[in-house]
Amino acid sequence: NQYVTMNYLSWNGAPLESCDPYVDRDVACTSGCVAQVAVLEWRSVSGSTVPDAAVLKQYLLDFGPLQTTVYAGDAAEPVWAGEFQNYDGSGVLYNPSDRATNHSVLLVGWDDDLVHAGGSGAWIVKNSWGTNWGGTCGYGSEGGYFTIAYGSAGIGKFSSCVGSYLAAPADAPVTGLDEGGLTSALGMGGPTLWGLASLTVPQGGYLHQVEFWTTDVITDCDVYVYETFNGGLPTGLLASSLDHSFAEPGYRRVVLAEPLSVSAGQEVHVAVKFTNLSFGYPLAVDVDGPKDIGQSWYSFNGTSWNNMDTQGVDVTIRIRTSGDPVLLTGGVEPPDDPDIDPQRSEQIPRFQVQGAFPNPFNPSTRLDYSLAQTGPVVVQILDLKGQRVRTLVDEIQGDGLQTVTWDGTDGSGQRVPSGVYFALVAAEKEYRVVKLALLK
Repeated sequence: NQYVTMNYLSWNGAPLESCDPYVDRDVACTSGCVAQVAVLEWRSVSGSTVPDAAVLKQYLLDFGPLQTTVYAGDAAEPVWAGEFQNYDGSGVLYNPSDRATNHSVLLVGWDDDLVHAGGSGAWIVKNSWGTNWGGTCGYGSEGGYFTIAYGSAGIGKFSSCVGSYLAAPADAPVTGLDEGGLTSALGMGGPTLWGLASLTVPQGGYLHQVEFWTTDVITDCDVYVYETFNGGLPTGLLASSLDHSFAEPGYRRVVLAEPLSVSAGQEVHVAVKFTNLSFGYPLAVDVDGPKDIGQSWYSFNGTSWNNMDTQGVDVTIRIRTSGDPVLLTGGVEPPDDPDIDPQRSEQIPRFQVQGAFPNPFNPSTRLDYSLAQTGPVVVQILDLKGQRVRTLVDEIQGDGLQTVTWDGTDGSGQRVPSGVYFALVAAEKEYRVVKLALLK
């Protein structure tokens, strides 16, 4: 279960496998292992339907390997179960069945030229059954991989990825009320609901970010940290960060513009406004584990608050603190930059795409990018199939910050349907892709 796993990794982190190696039997955990990384952000890419292959490809490009699921067979399809279990790495697995998936695997790549019984194009997938199963499938020297046709056997359902992680999590603990993470959701008849958590700072230092679970695409998220709250109107605003949006449900974070100085034992009250795209249960809650009385609240408007003790749940809002004003992160956000020398204070200029603002958007969004040198630039809008919708820029541009606006129309000036699109920016023999969500 991805939610259980990611909740554990966000709370506790993961040690090196060499400290607590996997064995194929029930044994006691190895004590004394120190967590090396902890999950800061996890994105639920898809649900019970198979997403378009172009969408999964883009997530692979942006974030690396994806956890996903596949139907590996059972008593309902014993022939397929045997074919899957006895796969030796030759050929492409193909099963047009759309049964519920029952096995979790790792999506690592694709090959559009692989031929199978249903046509061409297949995923390259890493299984968990050891290197003696399957084959290399063109992915290194070890076995354990398989290739399977796009959309076959439900491959792609319930996909997810880690968006960012924290190095040395013991130095920056997370504090919250929800031991179980997202185990249910609260709704009051609309897509917007506020949550508030009263939390005690575990150590003196700095409050860097607010972390929380989300239940849908978030069109607007506002975060406030208050000094005082007694069940009425929160007072003493210490920090805020407004107008965030998230393209997927999952475990998310909002980093404060400036770390907030806090003291050990200090109580802070963190309010978050969640506005979902459509799902009517916007406030993620935890129904498992012990309840923290008088510390979880919900509100329709951010001013009048209701105690959640009567619901028997904890709100899933957390804070991350450390004794250092700089919170060290790793993973894909922010990405490692090979042009940054840690021994130097300045950065070597390079082609970068800052992102799209706002995103999701309606009716228009602004794309910002910067160039290290004068040269040809192409900016195109693509649909989920990778087909060009419109070319926004095709010209020589100078170095420095550049901005282009897309108003949601195609090359003929017609409004395009709502949905997911991609902005491709090509410059300096490189390209960057930004996912866009057009709302109607």
